Amino acid sequence: MGKDLKGKELGKGIGQQKNGLYTGRFVDKTGTRRSKRSKSLQVVRRWLLEASNADRNSSTYMTVNAWFAYWIKIKEQTVRPNTVRNYRERYQHNIRQLIMGHSSIGITMNLYVHITDEEKYKEIERAADALKVI
Repeated sequence: MGKDLKGKELGKGIGQQKNGLYTGRFVDKTGTRRSKRSKSLQVVRRWLLEASNADRNSSTYMTVNAWFAYWIKIKEQTVRPNTVRNYRERYQHNIRQLIMGHSSIGITMNLYVHITDEEKYKEIERAADALKVI
């Protein structure tokens, strides 16, 4: 908890410098310290709240496929082509289906890519039943 020049507590991440400026600081998800200085305490409090919420709600997470694409580009420059080919095959045939939780890549692809006509008719019937209730 920071304090102002008179000794009053200002809150977590906020302090006052000897020249009278208020300073707000926090560390974002990536480990970078972010700060703002202003003559107004309200401006610093508002910035600190908005910036920390934006950092908390930002989507900086990678999907597994995006991470693999990034990683394989690095590996293409550092290992032999046959090794890269083996890495790709291992990912496609073992790792991806393990992450998705299915024993076969065919099951995974059928569930998430292909919708059968039977499934379409079932959904239409469910929607019709729901409308009958209303």
